[in-house]
Amino acid sequence: MIRFGTVSIVNHDKGTVKVHFEDLEDQSAELQVFQGRNKGTKQYSMPQIGERGLCLLVSNGNSGMYLGSGYDLPAPVMSNAGEGKTITVFSDGTQVIYDEKASKLYLDCKKEIEVVCPQIKITGNIKINGNIAITGNIDLKGKLDSTESVNAAKDISAAGVSLKDHTHTNVTSGIDKSGPPA
Repeated sequence: MIRFGTVSIVNHDKGTVKVHFEDLEDQSAELQVFQGRNKGTKQYSMPQIGERGLCLLVSNGNSGMYLGSGYDLPAPVMSNAGEGKTITVFSDGTQVIYDEKASKLYLDCKKEIEVVCPQIKITGNIKINGNIAITGNIDLKGKLDSTESVNAAKDISAAGVSLKDHTHTNVTSGIDKSGPPA
């Protein structure tokens, strides 16, 4: 049997919900929430209380599955939706959008992104509008040829010594070498 109902209880640990059926003034038993995958690669996304969705119930009772919700007048489709787009908008406003027509991944995170892995490799140009804080070394490994340079619009500093504004100790005239930066 297929019924529409409104989520009234969410059990995040078990991946189940209870749903209120308005037309029957009755509440379901715990229903499993349909997830795309649950073995090997797993997915997890639970509905919120008050979300209206479709339920698939066994004929001998009210157990079964909560299949999910759809868009309607109170919950319209996002304004930036379209063909070839996969969009996730979280309750804090964070958005993940993939546009397969443009081959573009867009991420708008409202706080912090943490990537944990042993190594990251980026092939392509990087543009950063903001500061960079590095714990560790920068090693160009001789990758720059004589026509390229490393530029910083303001300054680069290491161990508290400014590349742009540092001074040297033991400076003498002529061909002698100066001492280390002050």
